[in-house]
Amino acid sequence: MNSFKAISINVPSAKLILVGTGMLFTEMKNLAAQLDISSKVEFLGWRDDTGILANISDLGVSTSKQEGLGLGLAEEMLCAIPIVASEDRGHKEMVEHGINGFMFKQNDSASFINYVLEIYNNPELYSKMSQNAYRKAQEFVIDNSLKKMDEIYSFYLKA
Repeated sequence: MNSFKAISINVPSAKLILVGTGMLFTEMKNLAAQLDISSKVEFLGWRDDTGILANISDLGVSTSKQEGLGLGLAEEMLCAIPIVASEDRGHKEMVEHGINGFMFKQNDSASFINYVLEIYNNPELYSKMSQNAYRKAQEFVIDNSLKKMDEIYSFYLKA
């Protein structure tokens, strides 16, 4: 929330959409109120239509400390949305730093803020990362994943 407050000072039109529930849900709502940014933050709770939400987003963000292969990030990338994500095993499979988004070290809010603003303030970079995000997401489409799996099995069965 503190990072978003800093971003919203630089980008007054910024809105934050938070999807999901958990132990921090109420704490995050309270923090948004304390920081006087509640009007800029939408707390949607659990949703099964995150693909639709990706279509109205300009930037995909994940600050997870542990993440498998993030379905939300994949949906955002399929919508040609650049990503800013924490350095995590699952994120590293999807986000190529400087190519289709940026990755930041856990709890490094200064880098997180800088990366978001860098993408926002550079339309050419945004466009390039958007195209690259879409291309990278194609690797995770089921047909492509099955084709790769078939290639792996074929290789090892011949050996």
